[in-house]
Order: sequence, then structure tokens, then C-alpha cells
Amino acid sequence: IADSVSSTDIGKLKIQFWKEIIQDIYKGNPVQHPVGATLSVAVRQHKLNKVWLNRILDGRLNGLQKGTFASTAELEDYSENTFTSLLYLTLEAMGINEVSSDHAASHLGRAQGVVTMLRASNYYRSLRRVSIPMDILMRHGASQEDFIRGNLSQNIKDATFDFASLAHTHLSKMNDLMKNTYKASRKAFLPAVPVSIFLKNIQKLDFNPFEPQLAQKVTLLPLTLLKTVCFGLNTLNYHK
Repeated sequence: IADSVSSTDIGKLKIQFWKEIIQDIYKGNPVQHPVGATLSVAVRQHKLNKVWLNRILDGRLNGLQKGTFASTAELEDYSENTFTSLLYLTLEAMGINEVSSDHAASHLGRAQGVVTMLRASNYYRSLRRVSIPMDILMRHGASQEDFIRGNLSQNIKDATFDFASLAHTHLSKMNDLMKNTYKASRKAFLPAVPVSIFLKNIQKLDFNPFEPQLAQKVTLLPLTLLKTVCFGLNTLNYHK
């Protein structure tokens, strides 16, 4: 939402619009919006929890208002509310109710949040904002202005490595937890594939967050997804 509106106020209106649609869905009121109508069918068929849908919207609103994350904890909270909540809904739609799957989804959602921010580094620079939490930049002596200007100092690379390593840690924990999950839940974790690919790519690029190719689509992603479905998520390897 933040990327598709010209002002914070418009973004808030869009989020409120979807909050009202969700209220109508759970009250059983008819929904005219085509996407809302489809969501209404999914909610009825799979008994999706209203909490996760509202958490996604609340998380997006919080991210809209913050702009730049002051700390890693803030970014992880945002990721938990948005990416992880969507994974919880996916598991619900698949009929999966399992603690290990929920924990794995939590870690994957946080990894997705980190990678999404790193992939958007140049976009954030165009808005004179930074995609890496301020506490990580400060820990490595990297300035906000250097990031915005695209000055690839060793401090920026170290901060990027630190941030990417956080995603790697969560992805590794997800992989460990997947050993104890139902096989039927594995497809819900396919978003781990592009996360892993991004981490490999940024490593090859020596942790340069300003490299344009990081924002490009992965040409062989469908093939990699098929490979993952056939052989499992243990094919996701990344080395710090």
C-alpha cells in the first residue's frame, strides 16, 4: 500500500477501506468489491481467522507511518504482522493446525521481511529513506546519508551482511523446524525459495545493496519451485 499511494493519508484511507470490507465479510454482509467477494468465499470455505487479516492491515498501517525502521525489533514485528500472518492464513486454508508449522512460518515471515527491505534498497533511496534498520547501520558506523547517496563503503557492506545474516538465521531455523512438520504443509513454505535465491545473489555480489539486479525477477523461479516441491526445502542452501 505504501508503494502505491502518493501520501500517507491516502494510504490510511485504503487500509480503512479494507478493514470495512473485512468487517462486512465476517458479519455476513454482501461484498461488492471483486477481490473482497473472493476473499469472502475463502473465509467461508476455510474458516479463516479474522485476527490474521486484521493483523496484516494493522502491520501495513504501522509500516506506512514509520517509513524507516529504527530497530531490528521493529522490522521483525512488522514482518510478523504482515508476512507471517499471511503464512498463517495459508496454513489455515490448507487445513494445517500444527505448532511446528506455525513456528516455521514465523521464522519464514521474518526472513521475508528482511529480504523485501534489502531488495527495495534503491527504491527507498529514491525516497531518501533507508531500508536497513537504524540500529544495524549505527552498529557498523554506517551513516543514513551514505546509504541514501549510494556510497558503497565497507561500513555499508558490513551492515548489509549483518542484515542479510538475520534473514539467513531465520531461514535456517525454518528449515530445522520443517523436519517436524506435516509433509502436507511443505507447499505453504514455497516463499522460502525466492528468499534463499536472494540471499545467494547478494552474497555473490559481495553484499552490495545498491546492485540493480537484486530487484530483478528470478527467471528460473518456476523451475526452482518445481524442484523444491519434488525434492523438499532442504535444497535451500546459503552460506554466510
